[in-house]
Amino acid sequence: MPDSLNYSKDDVVIKYVFSNTKRRYTSPGPLAGFIGALANYGKEIKTTGSCFKEGSCFPSSEHVNGVSVDTIYKWIKTEDQKIINAMKKFHFTERLVGNKKYFNGFKNSSDGGSLHNTHLHSGLFDDGKIKIVNR
Repeated sequence: MPDSLNYSKDDVVIKYVFSNTKRRYTSPGPLAGFIGALANYGKEIKTTGSCFKEGSCFPSSEHVNGVSVDTIYKWIKTEDQKIINAMKKFHFTERLVGNKKYFNGFKNSSDGGSLHNTHLHSGLFDDGKIKIVNR
């Protein structure tokens, strides 16, 4: 993943920055899905990335080879729900949120336990949904 992405043209905004991480590799499919979700959301998202460049992701086995992406919560329910929905729309079939009172009522997500009280985990990307467009 590039160190950041800041694209804006017409009504399309694709923007992320890393937050306190060295996990800056994401597999091509999940990266494409993440970029699609960013465009759908339309505002900057902070991410703690996926995995290290050699594919490891200690301590989380859910990120091996960059198959999952973590994003920092906005702590505004409507905004966090929009991010969850965008990740679903762009084929992350697993979206794990924390289990504090704040997370009650989120749709399109599952309880990821206290480990996810600081970030949204988007994983199990459906590579079968990738469409290759030749120009």
